[in-house]
Amino acid sequence: MTKTTKTIELKKGFILNIIVELFELDTEGDAWEGISAHHEKWFKVNFEFCAGGKVYTGSGDLYITDSNYLHVIQQLPAEVVSTLNVRDSNNNVIKLQFQADNAAKIAAAIAEAKEELMTPEVKEFFAKQEARQQEVEQKNAQYVINECEKVIEARGKLMTAEEKKEYLANYNNVMNEGGEGYTPKVWTQEEYERAKEILRGN
Repeated sequence: MTKTTKTIELKKGFILNIIVELFELDTEGDAWEGISAHHEKWFKVNFEFCAGGKVYTGSGDLYITDSNYLHVIQQLPAEVVSTLNVRDSNNNVIKLQFQADNAAKIAAAIAEAKEELMTPEVKEFFAKQEARQQEVEQKNAQYVINECEKVIEARGKLMTAEEKKEYLANYNNVMNEGGEGYTPKVWTQEEYERAKEILRGN
C-alpha cells in the first residue's frame, strides 16, 4: 500500500479528507555517464475539503501562524489557529482556518496515515535519513560554537541579536553609505546558546 486516506468531520457538514501518499524513487545510476544511483522516499499530503456539496483541494503541509512565523503543524502550540490554502474548481484560493482542537486532529491523522504506510524498509530509510540530518546539525553546531568561542576569547563576549542589528546598520551606513555592500559576519549570544542546545540534543 502506498496511499491511504483519513477523514475528519470538522463540524456537521464540513469534512476534511487527508490523502497521504508514499513516493519512492530508485535509480541504479550509470558509471559510464557519471550518474550515481539515487534512492529517495517521501510523503505527499493532499487535502479535500467538502462543504455545501462542493469539494476544494489543496496539497502540501498544513501550516500554523504564530507571531508571524510559520511552523509545520507538528510544532503546534495548543492555543494557535492553523491555516490551509485550498482551491475550488475555478482555481480560486480559499484559506481555511482551524482551531487548535481540529488542527490537533488533523496532525494526528497525518501521523497515523504515515505510520500505516511505513514498511520496515521505509522506516529504516527515514531513520537513516534522520541520523544523517542530526549528524549534519551536530557538525554545524560545533562549527558555530568554535567560531563563537574565538570571538569570546578575542573580545570577551558576544553581541546579542539586537546589538548585532544595530552594529550592522551603523557599519553599513558608514562603510557602504547606507547602500548595498559587504557587511561582516557577526556571531551572537543567541546563536551560541542554540548551538549548545543542539549539541546537547535539545
